[in-house]
Amino acid sequence: RQRYSLGIDYNFNPLHRISFKGIYNRRHDWENRYRLSFKKLDKSDYEDQSIVIQTKGGSSDTKNRRLELQQTMDFTLDGEHQFGKLSMDWALSMSRATEDRPNERYIAFKLKGSDTYPWSDTFTGLDTKQPYSTATIPSLAADGVSWKLDEFTNQNEAIYENEFKGRINFTLPINEGEYGNKIKFGYKYTDKNKRKTVEFWDYDTDAGEIYLEGWQDHLVTEIRNGFMPGSQYHTGTTFVDPEWLGSIEFDESNATRNLEEEAGNYKANEQIHAGYIRFDQKIGNNIDITAGVRVEHTRLKTSGYLYQYDEDTEEESLTPTGDFTNNYTNVLPSLLFKWEYMPDAILRASVTKSISRPKYSALIANKSFKFSDEEATIGDPNVKPTRSWNFDISTERYFKSVGLVSLDFFYKDIKDVNVETIGYYTGTELGVPAYADVVFETTQHMNAYDARIWGLEFAYQRDFGFITPALRCLGFYGNYTYTHSYTHNYNESLGITDKDDVKMAGSPEHSANASLYFEKSGFNMRLSYNFASAFVSEMNTKSRNLDVYYDKVNYLDLNASYTWGNSTKYTVYAEATNLLNQPLRYYYGDSFRTKQVEYYGVKLTAGIKVAF
Repeated sequence: RQRYSLGIDYNFNPLHRISFKGIYNRRHDWENRYRLSFKKLDKSDYEDQSIVIQTKGGSSDTKNRRLELQQTMDFTLDGEHQFGKLSMDWALSMSRATEDRPNERYIAFKLKGSDTYPWSDTFTGLDTKQPYSTATIPSLAADGVSWKLDEFTNQNEAIYENEFKGRINFTLPINEGEYGNKIKFGYKYTDKNKRKTVEFWDYDTDAGEIYLEGWQDHLVTEIRNGFMPGSQYHTGTTFVDPEWLGSIEFDESNATRNLEEEAGNYKANEQIHAGYIRFDQKIGNNIDITAGVRVEHTRLKTSGYLYQYDEDTEEESLTPTGDFTNNYTNVLPSLLFKWEYMPDAILRASVTKSISRPKYSALIANKSFKFSDEEATIGDPNVKPTRSWNFDISTERYFKSVGLVSLDFFYKDIKDVNVETIGYYTGTELGVPAYADVVFETTQHMNAYDARIWGLEFAYQRDFGFITPALRCLGFYGNYTYTHSYTHNYNESLGITDKDDVKMAGSPEHSANASLYFEKSGFNMRLSYNFASAFVSEMNTKSRNLDVYYDKVNYLDLNASYTWGNSTKYTVYAEATNLLNQPLRYYYGDSFRTKQVEYYGVKLTAGIKVAF
């Protein structure tokens, strides 16, 4: 990771100033992956079952690994000016974000099941959260074992997003004193352009066999002790060596263009014009009221590609879908109330309206397929943004020493909630008759339902100086949020009945944070704990038992630092995160039906900072 930044301020006089800020980030991520996939274990005939061994890598100039190169840059020029009573601020900014994956390569071999290799019979603990296989996998170089080439590909992927923003705000005081007021108004313009381009080549045809000569002499063992989440997993499995894979000089004339993969390419342009007016009113010394309205007009234009296969001629094609436009206007009013009903206590209340737009990839009118994994993705340019009325009321009490206690009640009435859904459709249903009987796991975004959410949030923060002054260096912070969601007006394709208890996707019912800290004489130490209960991540169009949940999490982190120096300050620091080795885990319906689990272990970071 690299980061460079620059900031410059210039004051013409006390009434006028401008500033410039620039930042550039660059991240290289090199990855090899060694994967075992057991497929169709539900088939009673062993011949229908299979195991696939896959190596993921890159070319020799990317360290024989898949390189994910991410770059972001942001440049902002802004200013503040005073013209008598009227104050003005403005900003112009330009940003660019890119992700490049050059020469990303996969090679995989498949072995069908048999009486010798009954893959479904090798699994243990199918009724637990993490079933595993005890099978000894034969070497890719073993005599008499019919490993068949299943995948041999090379691809280049590039994604970029350019954004230009401009804003200007004005503030004009009208009256001063106990009943003072002022008016604010302004305008903001945003223009985003995003493009995804993938070139995908298959070498698993007869022509690609010219690259495989002697491949069985280039194997490595990567499933080994110390790299598995438990001793029950079998070690010693062989994979194709990524250095050999990276040394191949591919010739595209020997490959087949994978149009199904390239069907995910797209272009998108979004322009947003937004204007607002706001009125601030004081009522005495203790009450503040803010009322305003914001109007946003969105113009969205997207284009993608349509993949088609002619069963009679066995020809495939990839044709542009043309431009799809989606223009809409949103009026977003707001009303905020603040009452300092005691010298150290405040009551706040607000009513606001907000929107959340779908991500671009959900709005592209295309269908893309990954036939090797029997997966499909569908975009829909008619997906609407989610709109929400938000109602909040809270009170907070400040202690004489550092700290506060607060209680907040919130309610949201949400329309057209955007959810990522998983469905299962045949090739016929998806318009690919050549794969009529293949059932594809199909991902698509949709406006799934309307929702109502209410909840309570409690927060407490205080040092322990109220016990004795010697404990001012020790303190605690904690908060807890309870969220209840109710959904209704379901999309017909979800097959949800009134008897189903469907919670809003992405909304955990319980979440909590706690932190114990120590600060004294330049030394700082903090122990932090975070919890969130399980919540729906993806909905299934067939059954609630197949909804995908993000499992509950418990994170414990520790960080410490020490700072010294006068004109030049030095800081040494250390951080240890994920002390509980919390896995990333998804499951289907019930918590024991694991979909995906990943372990990352404890991450340690240490360093020194110097401030001149």
